[in-house]
Amino acid sequence: MVGSNQRWPGQLPAEATPERRRGPLRAALVAASLLTVLGVVTVVLAVVAAPETAPIALVEQEPLSAAGTVTYEVTASTGSAHSVAYVGGDNLLRTEVATPLPWRKRILSPTLALALNAQRNGVGDITCRISVNGRTVAEQTAHGLYAVVNCTATAPGKTSG
Repeated sequence: MVGSNQRWPGQLPAEATPERRRGPLRAALVAASLLTVLGVVTVVLAVVAAPETAPIALVEQEPLSAAGTVTYEVTASTGSAHSVAYVGGDNLLRTEVATPLPWRKRILSPTLALALNAQRNGVGDITCRISVNGRTVAEQTAHGLYAVVNCTATAPGKTSG
């Protein structure tokens, strides 16, 4: 018969019971969990407390006299544009996606640069055009699968150089 201080082969000693061996493991898991929660809370607080930033302008804005009407146009024989990007009257880049064609945008305020980019959905032709006060100042046509066009021009009242 086995006494209280004797063990069977493979039996754990009384001081090394499974509960005592798991103690350090539990403490490590609790510490890791707390550090993870504190890290997530810190990141969330940093994101929530971050100051809002103003949009980045393509070029510095300067006062200009009235420039008239700038018209951006994108056309195709059929279909739509994957995306259309243009410089708005505030000199910021604007993008529209899944755009039905023909597409047209009029800008009434002056800009420092005129730029229009469009990419076709699928196969076919696509044309971009920039007009100032009804006069075409830039035009480009491309053909093919996902064809891309780029039109640029100097803003009215600005000299190139």
